Amino acid sequence: MHTVDRPVLTRRTALLGAAAAITAAALPAPVRAAPERTHVTALVIGTGFGGSVAAQRLGAAGVDTLVLERGRSYRLDDHAEVYAPGTNPLHPDALWAPELGRTGVLDVDLAGTLAILRGAVVGGGSVVYFGATVPPHPRYYDKIFHSGPRYPQLAGEYLPRALRNLRAAPIPDDVRASRPFATLRRFEASMDRAGWRCESVPCTMNWDVVRRELRGEVRPSVTAGEMTFGVSNGGKRELSTTYLAAALAQPSVRLRTLQRVTGITQERGRIAVHVEELNGGGGVERRRDYTCDQLYLAAGSYGTTELLLRSRLAGGLPNLNEHVGTQVGDNGNQVAVQLRADGLGPQAGAIATSAFVDDDDDHLPVRVETMGMPLSMPAIPVFTVPADWENRASWTVVGGEPRLLVPPLGISADAGAASARVLRRLTEVDGGLALAPLPVAAGLGADPALGFANAGLPPTATAHPLGGVPLGAASDAEGRLHGHPAIRVLDGAGIPGNAGGANPSLVITAFAEYLMDRALGA
Repeated sequence: MHTVDRPVLTRRTALLGAAAAITAAALPAPVRAAPERTHVTALVIGTGFGGSVAAQRLGAAGVDTLVLERGRSYRLDDHAEVYAPGTNPLHPDALWAPELGRTGVLDVDLAGTLAILRGAVVGGGSVVYFGATVPPHPRYYDKIFHSGPRYPQLAGEYLPRALRNLRAAPIPDDVRASRPFATLRRFEASMDRAGWRCESVPCTMNWDVVRRELRGEVRPSVTAGEMTFGVSNGGKRELSTTYLAAALAQPSVRLRTLQRVTGITQERGRIAVHVEELNGGGGVERRRDYTCDQLYLAAGSYGTTELLLRSRLAGGLPNLNEHVGTQVGDNGNQVAVQLRADGLGPQAGAIATSAFVDDDDDHLPVRVETMGMPLSMPAIPVFTVPADWENRASWTVVGGEPRLLVPPLGISADAGAASARVLRRLTEVDGGLALAPLPVAAGLGADPALGFANAGLPPTATAHPLGGVPLGAASDAEGRLHGHPAIRVLDGAGIPGNAGGANPSLVITAFAEYLMDRALGA
């Protein structure tokens, strides 16, 4: 069942059309002229992977900590429809658009021709992602990560710690053998015929809950394709059940939801954070100012970067250096499809349970993952994630406002070619028709790497924006912003545009652990 405090979401390209269909605008309540002020020792902005790690570590150390989240919280339930169904972007609980009266779990921001998809809910991206928890490719790590832990330290200490705390585990054999996961088995068999051997990868599904779904003991969610807008029965281990739960179990940590941060100001000896407190319809109830000795930024790559640039333009953070707003990437994500003559029936949600790495010296290296499709269609979806150390974008200023404007195929052409190469080889050996869309595209359209025209396609999209405040450039090697060292960046903004051929959740979590070791040891 819902708590009083509920979130709403926005996801892929279909959601862009859904957002346009929403017409009921929220009427804001009267706002006080003089904001209230509250001081805390440490303040964390965001409850995604970086923010939840920061909150847990600060709480364990007994630091007086306030965590701010713009979205709402949900109470998971075995039998109720808590989140919006994963195939219905028009559901009232699907999209985040406060200006239109919606405070849902998925937010879509347009950045030129790129749509940025991000969580707006307690738990951040862990509510709306597919659960893949995979490491970066060691061979290309140093090409991408010039600061932070070196790979032996990352692999020996921080990745195992993150995996343990996220409670990620491979899919059990009995679940893999069940009917809803037939597509995943077909994917592995097809890749094997093409010469690629898949290996199981850790995933943050709660496999015991999935088993209960298969036995009919709880409402189907994972096996019914409800992944994009959250898994109502707890079949996905959100951060609210792992890191954030551990943080809030500590008496020194408090969480406030529906807190939209509008700016940051450097004051003498402290940091001021300016906040609009929203109601459930997205209207502004009142304004608050929080002050803190240490600020931990974890609003996501897009949110953190936009907030810093907006604060610099307003004069609040005048000493930020020229690297803020740079090294932005979409992680190279591509969704491709092998169309087949034989139907597969209903499939489980988009879960990455097995993968392999296509590491060809003549092409961009790419991790290829399973990806369920919650529709009954004769197709095997394929998710590709390259290790890309070149294709990047930067923020700019338009009309006095910070903007990220990505030109058509500005950062995705090489990733598209890598995805098309995999699909071409697969269909040559296994048959079917290759359909390689633009990165996580809003609608199916052929990738230019396959030689088809892409005129008129919707904007491309990514659920994995990275960069904007690169570690070691915009900040020092410990995540402290140059010019404002009381502010630390702990989220995907610090990852320089690509996670090294991996879905970024594990990398962000491991880096946050590494940076918090240094913050608490300082």
